[in-house]
Amino acid sequence: SLSSQGLFSQKRIIEIIIPSGKINAEGGDSFYKILQNLTQNDLLVVHLPQ
Repeated sequence: SLSSQGLFSQKRIIEIIIPSGKINAEGGDSFYKILQNLTQNDLLVVHLPQ
């Protein structure tokens, strides 16, 4: 939770933009690798079309 974070803790914001709303096999592999390496200090934001 945010309340347990230290004042100087390191945070990463990972932003992925998928304009078409679809990813190919290579993109899927990359997305999977990102998910596997997320930590509690990471914030993943994925942008998709409406």
